[in-house]
Amino acid sequence: WLKKIKLAPFDKEETKAFCELSLKRPLRDEEIEPIFQETEGVPLFISELLNLLKEGESVHSLPNRLSGIIENRIESLSPYQKNILEYLSVFTSEVFYNDFIVLFDKDRVQLAEDIEFLCRKNFIQERISDSDNLKLGFTHDRIKSYAYSQISEFRKRALHGKIATIFEKNSQRIVWDKTLE
Repeated sequence: WLKKIKLAPFDKEETKAFCELSLKRPLRDEEIEPIFQETEGVPLFISELLNLLKEGESVHSLPNRLSGIIENRIESLSPYQKNILEYLSVFTSEVFYNDFIVLFDKDRVQLAEDIEFLCRKNFIQERISDSDNLKLGFTHDRIKSYAYSQISEFRKRALHGKIATIFEKNSQRIVWDKTLE
C-alpha cells in the first residue's frame, strides 16, 4: 500500500538540510542560494537538481530539465484542464475565483471538478484571502511560465482583452467613499 504525502515547499534551511543529506556533505550558503532560487524549495525540483549535480552538471542545467518535467505533466491533462492553466497564467498573480470562472462557458460543477483535480496534482492552489474570498494561483512560477508560453499571441491578446473587460465591469460596481479623500 502506498500512502501519498503532500510536501510543501521547503524554506532555505530545510532545502540546505535536504541537499546536505542527499549529497552527504556540508554546503556553504553561496552553494545553496542558487539551488533555492532555481527550485523555490519544491522537493521534486530539488531532487532533480541534485541528480544533475551528482552527474557533474551545473545548477544552471536545471531549467531545461524542469521544463521537460512540467511539459510531460501538463501534456497528460485534458484539453480543458490545459485551458484552465493557460487562462490562469494570463493573470499577473492570484485571481479571485468569481472573477476567474466568468471566463468559461462550461458547466460550473465540471469546472470546479477540473480545478479541484489541478489542485490535487499540485499545478494550482486555492487560498482564502483576508476578505474570506477564494483565490486561485499557481504552485510554482515555472508551471505558470510554461502554461503561458503555450498560448499563441493571438489568444493572449484575446484573453487579455476579455480579462480587461471583466476588471472594467468590476470596477464600475465599486462605490467610492468620499470620506476617504
